Amino acid sequence: MGETKESYKQIIKATTLFGGVHFFNIFISVIKSKVVAVLLGTSGIGILTLLNCSLNLLSSATGFGLESSGIKSISEAFGLKDQKKVLKTISVFKRLIFITGFFGCIVTLVFSSYFSQIAFGNKDFTIAFVWLSLAVLFKQLSSGYLSILQSLRELKLFAKANLLANFISLCVVVPMYFYWKINAIAPAILASTIISFLLAFFYSKGHIKNEEIITNKKAFVDGKAMLYLGIMLSFSELFRLVSEYLIQIGISYQGGLDQVGLYGAALVLLNSYVGIVFVVMSKNYYPKLSEIINKKIEVQKLAFHQSYLSILLITPIIIFFIILAPIIVKILFSQKFNPIVQMISWGILGMIFKALSWTLGYIIIAKGDYKVFIKTSICFSLLYLLMLMFGYYVCGLLGVGISFFAYYMIHFFGIKLIVKKQYKIYLNIEVYILFFKCCLLCISTFLLNYLPWPFYKYFSMSLLAIFTCCYMFYMLNKKIPLKELLALFFKKTY
Repeated sequence: MGETKESYKQIIKATTLFGGVHFFNIFISVIKSKVVAVLLGTSGIGILTLLNCSLNLLSSATGFGLESSGIKSISEAFGLKDQKKVLKTISVFKRLIFITGFFGCIVTLVFSSYFSQIAFGNKDFTIAFVWLSLAVLFKQLSSGYLSILQSLRELKLFAKANLLANFISLCVVVPMYFYWKINAIAPAILASTIISFLLAFFYSKGHIKNEEIITNKKAFVDGKAMLYLGIMLSFSELFRLVSEYLIQIGISYQGGLDQVGLYGAALVLLNSYVGIVFVVMSKNYYPKLSEIINKKIEVQKLAFHQSYLSILLITPIIIFFIILAPIIVKILFSQKFNPIVQMISWGILGMIFKALSWTLGYIIIAKGDYKVFIKTSICFSLLYLLMLMFGYYVCGLLGVGISFFAYYMIHFFGIKLIVKKQYKIYLNIEVYILFFKCCLLCISTFLLNYLPWPFYKYFSMSLLAIFTCCYMFYMLNKKIPLKELLALFFKKTY
């Protein structure tokens, strides 16, 4: 029982740490989004969305999945308490990310005019992709150094690097947008990646002393397994990014840049502002899972603890988002973005399914089972593309929101079946009982939103929101007494 309580505490501590940083980053993003929305309008956000998507796609395609495979390799060495192996693995990893970073930079630079043609249908944004070529390099380097901190469980330093990078980036890019408007978009993206790299390098350099100096050839030889797994993972990530890219291009051709801007704004709200649970999974759950991945019972326990707390944390967020969606959109963007409210209300229902599917999905990655992972990713990426494009074709942005919800429901049942069949790992019935109850709360709030009487609608939704919060604390108290839970928030050391 004590071991179980400590596991919950560790997850809560990570959630508190990353939650604080995440909400601070949200505050920064609110200011940045508001500035972009006011100064650049929906078309400006459309350009920003396509360039950011291009950056992520190019970085993923040329990074060969080293960010994920590196975390797995370093975390496994760290779990063995073998300092020599840890330093050697870090040396190999660093050399490989430098090579892939420069490779990505050159590819983007050489084919900049072609990428402009693909993304925007013309070569007007060739110079923007020249800026992006350097951004690809610094993005891969910053991701690499942050992965080292993450793997070594230096979560406080990881959080500090992220927090400061976002704050300094805000101070730099806002004046750029103010003076240069749309022309500042690509240089602002580059500036943000440089700042992220400098801070990631600064905070990680003290933890990788006495590392082995190796040549490029030795890096490829010693890092063969890491690179091979990374390439397999990058293929799957590439399919996901290509799907997202094609969706945005399809919306651009069918509805114009304004519609892409609206879609991009909705994705920011769905993936970023509601993303505290998924941030904790990627930064804390995945490295810890990689350390114990060969111990089935421990993996199953950790997955149970993570999924249980994820459901409890995300349910009130979903409910408050459904209630306050019109106000949130108006505050974060402007009245021009009101068309995304219905898309968000439908799409956010899928997040509770996403919380469980991600918990199980990380097991496949931590296992290093690239064959299963790549097949799964290709199938689900294709399904995502078809469902969202069909939704947009039939009902516009509302159809996208409905498709988003339906996709994550299908994704959860698919991943659940794969993990159970492939690894004989499944979640405790207690999780599914809690999941069912929380689904009822979310769906009830969603349905109440359609009441024609404003007073009764908001009164009943408010009561449901209060009940949900009380229920969340009651269920948390059963796992960790509230006195101990509150102490975690005021504890000075992680």
